[in-house]
Amino acid sequence: MMEIDPILWMTFSFKIFTITLPSFTSNAFAEREHMNSCTVHRDHGLSQTQFDQIIKTKGGLLSFNNFLSTSRDRDVSLAFVQSHQNDFDLFGVLFEININSPTSTIPFANVHDISYFKEEEEEILFFTYFIFRIGSMKQIDENNYL
Repeated sequence: MMEIDPILWMTFSFKIFTITLPSFTSNAFAEREHMNSCTVHRDHGLSQTQFDQIIKTKGGLLSFNNFLSTSRDRDVSLAFVQSHQNDFDLFGVLFEININSPTSTIPFANVHDISYFKEEEEEILFFTYFIFRIGSMKQIDENNYL
């Protein structure tokens, strides 16, 4: 079997993704009207500098410049946060994102039906270049923050 160059494979996958995304999202956005408000979770490993910047900008804005996969299952994201405990250069942070579905202007879609991990989590995908307001922060345990 011939090995496909990873960059070529990623290009192909991204092309398929961008072709199918518009038709998928029109259905997913229609579903949003029937979703209630919910909270989704995302893990992230932050360097000391990044972490300090977020602490300083509490109440400020935070932007993600790429697609952001989140889970409605807090335990799934928390497990990923705890995986950062072995990396002493990173702080494990669990972002809780509150969504008011019918009125939200942030582009997102429930991708549970097409997610690879549909059995383990209920995945919500946020689109690129969206901005959130940083709310409160609290320490979960010795190395991780919420």
